[in-house]
Amino acid sequence: MDGCVNLHKGASDAELSPGHNARIIGNQLRFDQDDPLQGLFIVPVDDNGITHHSQAVRVEEFARIAPKEITFRVPDTLSPGLYKLEVRAKYRRSSLRTGQLETVLTVR
Repeated sequence: MDGCVNLHKGASDAELSPGHNARIIGNQLRFDQDDPLQGLFIVPVDDNGITHHSQAVRVEEFARIAPKEITFRVPDTLSPGLYKLEVRAKYRRSSLRTGQLETVLTVR
């Protein structure tokens, strides 16, 4: 993933705003929405930069899913903290592949 844009008016792109839309930009972002293992996940990050995949939140609401862009609604229930975005998809029906936005995003 190349970047994330917070679509909430006046909000920083370094933040996720619960209840509002955001957009990620990259390549090969498409996934099967019906497969619970695939999708866009918001993964908590601790103060040491370690991701906690077992606590990942799967995004359920999308305005657009395209190969180079996903527009999604940040879940209302997302707690304040640090997060990374991760797209998980199967490529040619094989194993699951994961792409991660390197930037750590904040929920206030």
